[in-house]
Amino acid sequence: MCHQGTDLVAFTLGSHLENDILLAEEAKGPRMVPGNICRKMTSNDIFLGARVARVRELKDENARLKASLEHEKAARSALDRHMALAVLAARDAASLPPGGRIVVLDGWNIVLGARPGHAARRPPSTPHERRSALAAHAIAFARAHEDAMVWTVYDGAEEGASVPAPRVRVSYTGGEGSQRADRLILDFLRVLGLSGQSVRVTLVTGDRDLRRSAEKLGAEVISPDEFDNIR
Repeated sequence: MCHQGTDLVAFTLGSHLENDILLAEEAKGPRMVPGNICRKMTSNDIFLGARVARVRELKDENARLKASLEHEKAARSALDRHMALAVLAARDAASLPPGGRIVVLDGWNIVLGARPGHAARRPPSTPHERRSALAAHAIAFARAHEDAMVWTVYDGAEEGASVPAPRVRVSYTGGEGSQRADRLILDFLRVLGLSGQSVRVTLVTGDRDLRRSAEKLGAEVISPDEFDNIR
């Protein structure tokens, strides 16, 4: 085996990548070819190494672009489902008599939100119990008000909707991220506004930001405690 040191030929390549290849090859020691013959690194060797590194970079970039595209497709699909729920709620509103009312419940805000004086009026309960109580109150409200519909909106990993009783709908937004229910409610108000329907909308929420946005879109907004007292 030959023990002579490697004498690298310097080339000005104008690229950090190619300089890195030079340093890496220098650290490896003598370059060997079949027959145990030592030879100096040539410019072709350096350019070949640069091309291999570039191919790897392109493959990595291609993988990143594919992942980004899949994310965009998923986001677009979620938006389509989101808007379909808003349009569905607007159709529900269209089924009401003139001057009718749709009551929109900001589900998790009502179930989990802090409510002054609420605990003093009734024993502490679990979120599941509060959610069941909200569902029962929504059904009772719809039965007592024939010109009204109650729509409860929850954030949820899977999009979907159910109708547990006449003129009562429960929707789950699906998708990822925070405030998905807020966005769905506001999109519904926009769709309803564009439809020109003469239906009153009452939003039940303790979220101040959602309250301000909904009022700008023409909705009446009441607190969860106020809705508790409506029979």
